[in-house]
Parts: sequence; structure tokens; C-alpha cells
Amino acid sequence: IVAPPAPTAVAATTATTTPRAKRQRIAKDLSTKYFGKRIIKEFDIGNGPEPFFGTIGDFVPAEGAYAALWQVKYDDGDSEELEEAEVKAAIRLFENAQKSTKSGKGK
Repeated sequence: IVAPPAPTAVAATTATTTPRAKRQRIAKDLSTKYFGKRIIKEFDIGNGPEPFFGTIGDFVPAEGAYAALWQVKYDDGDSEELEEAEVKAAIRLFENAQKSTKSGKGK
């Protein structure tokens, strides 16, 4: 007599993922998406726009009507929270400045 095969565990599929688990996974992905990236944001301090350098740090996930925010710590010690569109623009500004410096255009 041959014994029937032992039952096997069925892996959970993404179709059974709860909405809360999905939100948590998205928040985790977003929290690391920009972490540690360098940025430049321009501030007008009286005599035209001045570039300020900073680094993306902590992340605050979106909740209800509030957008997700990334904490930026500027090299001068100041900090602020930026929404994703602002983060993307600041990263792009930093990357463009790096390209200009490397190609000799920023000198």
C-alpha cells in the first residue's frame, strides 16, 4: 500500500494581499527610493536664487489627505520636508550641476 502524498503549503499570492499590506509595501518602497540622495534647492535670500545643498533622509508616508514627505537636511544645518515632485526637481538640479561641473561648464 502506498501512502498518499503529504499535503503541501500553498504560497500566498498577491491576489490575497490585503490593502493595508499593499500600502505598507508601497510606503517601504517609497521610503528608500530617495534616501541618501543629494539635492540642490534654490532659495532667494535677497540677491537672487542661491543654491543650497542637502541630503534626503527620513520619510513620512502619505496618510489621508496628506501627501508623502521626505525630510531634507541641508548642509548648513537647516531642514525641511518636501513632497515627491519637489524632491525629484531638487535631485535633477543636483544631477545637472554635477554634469556641468564634470564637463567643465560649471567652472
